[in-house]
Formats: sequence, C-alpha cells, structure tokens
Amino acid sequence: MQRVATIRRRWRGLSIVEALLALVVLQVAVLSVSYAVGAGTNRGDDAETDMLRVEAAETLLERILALPVDDPQGPTQPGPEPGETPETFDNTDDYHGFTDELPARPSDPRVLRRVVAVTAERRELAGLGAAVDGMLVTVTVDGDDVRPWSLTRFVPGGAR
Repeated sequence: MQRVATIRRRWRGLSIVEALLALVVLQVAVLSVSYAVGAGTNRGDDAETDMLRVEAAETLLERILALPVDDPQGPTQPGPEPGETPETFDNTDDYHGFTDELPARPSDPRVLRRVVAVTAERRELAGLGAAVDGMLVTVTVDGDDVRPWSLTRFVPGGAR
C-alpha cells in the first residue's frame, strides 16, 4: 500500500509555480518570434522603398538623357527658357532646377520628391588624354521617411 501512495505522490501533476514558469517561457518565445517577423517585414518595406527610389531616379534620368545636350536656342543659363514646361523641354539643361512629386506606391501615403541639378562641366577623359565639355546631371530622390538617394551621369557635348 505504501508503494501505491509513493507512486501517486510522484505523479500529482504540475504545481501552480511550474505552470506559471512554463507560461512565462512560452510568452517569451512567442514575443521573440513576433519581433523577428515584424523586423523582417520592416526590412522588406525598406527594400521596396529603396527600389522605388532607384526606379524613380532612373526613369527621370532616362527621359533627360534622351534629349540633346546642345540647346537649340544657343548657349543659355541652365534651366528652362521662358515658356518651356517639362513637356516642351528640348535639351538636357532645361531640367536644371526641375522638381516633381509622385506617390511611393498607390496605397502608400508617402511621397517621393525628385530634384534635378544640371551643371556644365569639363572632364578629363583618361582613355583619350583630352578634356571634354559636357553636362553633369544629378537626380536626387527623397521624401517622407525616405533616405535621400542620388543618381549622377556625365553627358559629353554642349560646349560652354
């Protein structure tokens, strides 16, 4: 009979302290996993925003580089001539000082701002051993909760 009583004492179940300790351990594990998932989601959003910034800068830069460097009206100050709009820009330097805004994503209230700087520059080209006149075009994208990012290209041509 004493043997049965000893077995029953060993298999009584969990005490309240043991149950609370198990609950705390489980809670810490669940919180750790949820934090890791949240951090991964935020990094994914950051990567997507970075991709959108790059795409916004590249799209505008491609549009600028498709235009001739030389101004049809002859050498002028960088920037659009009176009466020109982005739809009627006819050369690279017309985009100097251009700014616009576009949504980061259709469902995102954040806005990406693009700013263009175009400067006349003379660069030494190592392969040719000569200096070349051209335009340095910089498109900078920033915005709400977005780190600024710039894309710069030198375009030969356009003696100044």
